[in-house]
Amino acid sequence: MNALTDSRTRRTTVVAPPPMPSGWFVVARARDLRPGSQTTIRRFGTELVLFRTATGRLALVEATCPHLGAHLGHGGKVVGEHLECPFHGFRFQTDGRCASGGRDTPAPRGARLGSLPLAEREGLVFAWHGAAGEGPTYDLPDLGLADGPRVRLRRAVVDAHPQDTTENSVDLAHFAYVHGYDEVRVVEPLRREGEVLTIAYAATRPTGPFGTPISFTYRVRVTGLGVSQVHVEVDGLATSDLLVLASPVDTGRSEVWLGARVQLARRALPIPGLRTLVDELASSIMASILLNDVHQDARIWSHKRWVHPPRLSAADGPIGPYRAWAGRFYPTPDDGQVASCAEVTPCR
Repeated sequence: MNALTDSRTRRTTVVAPPPMPSGWFVVARARDLRPGSQTTIRRFGTELVLFRTATGRLALVEATCPHLGAHLGHGGKVVGEHLECPFHGFRFQTDGRCASGGRDTPAPRGARLGSLPLAEREGLVFAWHGAAGEGPTYDLPDLGLADGPRVRLRRAVVDAHPQDTTENSVDLAHFAYVHGYDEVRVVEPLRREGEVLTIAYAATRPTGPFGTPISFTYRVRVTGLGVSQVHVEVDGLATSDLLVLASPVDTGRSEVWLGARVQLARRALPIPGLRTLVDELASSIMASILLNDVHQDARIWSHKRWVHPPRLSAADGPIGPYRAWAGRFYPTPDDGQVASCAEVTPCR
């Protein structure tokens, strides 16, 4: 852990990013993995192989064969319900256990792959990562993708930790300075209930070719450090549901899936068929706006360092309580990465 100590206050400031957190994190779109296929992904600082068996069962296992170290994602293949090693034909089950050695010989004792629990939810595949090796401690929320207009998805890879992306939800000052919002204010205070954090705030933003100010209300629900859901009310004209799904690739690098869906209010466009077409177009535009906002943040994330505890200002929003809550997703709460509310206080 990198840290600097202020000799005047004996205050230690951590400047290394937090470790890999526990939680559910998106690893793929379900439709991209057909029965009998496999792909290599990098998550949680290691290479993994994601595969779907002939009957449709999903599995995520470590990429290195325990026999003689071949990479199962390079030349390996799915055979029925097993993943087969390209080197000697060892076959592995979805739980990582070796089903047979090469040429149908018995599996060597203790030969198995590490595997991660998976959940296929509303067209997305999530993996559970336990920072201390623990199994799932909470359930994934309903993402709300099944009903209503189609959600438009975008993907970005950013130099950031998942905590950076979710911390943005409570960093009210940056909405004005980075994204051009005005009159940002909290309308429902931050609440923490187990793995779920909620907050609601309102703001205005210049919109359209003439910069007309539009009022927005954002209702944020964060589940763990991998799932952020935002319900947006747009000046009585429309509602939008946004998803920000951050997944750690390596320390300080994440893949982020962004989703957006817009529904116009009936009074804004009373013709149902036309309203559906406009909803589709607006959803695509909103997804692109969300992606642009993330790219604005990413330019800062790629050069910033993790500073903890921070010297906060009164305009920052509830970053202190947020960080105290985020500590529950790390192996030890006292590793210097996450502080209590008392340790993270606004400067005077």
